[in-house]
Amino acid sequence: MKQTVVPNRNAIFASILYGYALSISIREDSDVIIALGVHSGDHEIYPDCRPEFYEALGKAFHIGNWDSHRVSFHLPYIDGDKESILKDAEISLKKLSLDFDTIFKNTNTSYNPDSRGRSSGRSGADIERILAFHSIGKKDPLEYVGGWDMALKHALRVQLEWSESNE
Repeated sequence: MKQTVVPNRNAIFASILYGYALSISIREDSDVIIALGVHSGDHEIYPDCRPEFYEALGKAFHIGNWDSHRVSFHLPYIDGDKESILKDAEISLKKLSLDFDTIFKNTNTSYNPDSRGRSSGRSGADIERILAFHSIGKKDPLEYVGGWDMALKHALRVQLEWSESNE
């Protein structure tokens, strides 16, 4: 998955979000919490998904901005994985009376969807997503090139090969 690393990506996103949040905080005279979905499944490949990155980034924002004590990060999945995100989503969407499949059909983890928005099911991010849905006993409502069954079969094969190579 190292081919999907974009240098400084999360710092750039967080900087834009932080600037906007700080503007809202000042305008509304209120605290603002920025929630991000970074998770531990990304720690190994993406150094900007680690707790220490957000601690350092938060410190830099606090040092470099007036009124920065009014803005903070909320990282609910920093020690979780995609499976924990899906489990949390199931609970939250049920409480909100929202349909799980409708919501997740409108998300896309793929770094290279085709012209119709379908995921190949072959990238590391796709495989993590597919395995997370499988682990909670759900079919991913996202459309995959070749269909869900083929995407799941491939993901399970990759998982098995990875497990065998790390024994």
